[in-house]
Amino acid sequence: MDHYEITIPYPERGQSFKSSITRNAFTLIEGEQSNHVEIFSDVWDFLTWLTMLKRTVNKFDAYIMNGWYSLPNVIETLRGRTDKIKSIMDFTGNGDRGDEIRNYIADFSEENDLRYGAQNYLFNGHGSLSDYWMNSTHK
Repeated sequence: MDHYEITIPYPERGQSFKSSITRNAFTLIEGEQSNHVEIFSDVWDFLTWLTMLKRTVNKFDAYIMNGWYSLPNVIETLRGRTDKIKSIMDFTGNGDRGDEIRNYIADFSEENDLRYGAQNYLFNGHGSLSDYWMNSTHK
């Protein structure tokens, strides 16, 4: 890899500081199965999802965008795997950029006859899954 992302959680404020050296590229973390794909905005959302499921290994392939600039590369990679993929679950954040990303992924899914599920309803009222988890009363 030719870049590094730095994410520092700040639980007292319910936020994280994020920075990177060079432009971000997406990360693929292979799961136990490849017929289903999960897409996350950043690594903290992915780790939060594993925590919520009480898992240490992801069941399905996870694409971590590490910034919205990598969305076209994620889509191109998925396009090359449409013969194997049956469904996509989208955990991208809420807000205008999240809506734009979800629409793009939903359109891709429809064009390729893949099931698509936007999961942002799970953390409605929060910017991201990790934001929800840091600020919820589950603790």
